Amino acid sequence: MATTPRKAYMPKKYDSIDIKSGLIPIKSQNIVPSLWTNGLLRGTATLNKSILSNAAVLVWTGNVGSIGNAYAITFTDQNGRYAVSVKTGTTLGIRIYS
Repeated sequence: MATTPRKAYMPKKYDSIDIKSGLIPIKSQNIVPSLWTNGLLRGTATLNKSILSNAAVLVWTGNVGSIGNAYAITFTDQNGRYAVSVKTGTTLGIRIYS
């Protein structure tokens, strides 16, 4: 399935934030328009022809790593189906935990 780039707005990344109480915004951030694409990764989770319901589906960009650094996470329904939005243009690593 081919994806078409869409014009969308993504916030710039910033790391440290000092949170102070007051009437002013906690942090103001400029946004920059950039082109990016998302795709829908979907499928059915099975093991030995058995459907994996209520299983966690984790996706990494690149190599599979620890659960804590997964790029996206979703769960399967009672029929083992799952769907999750992922950034296209990268190699994906997928694991399913039942």
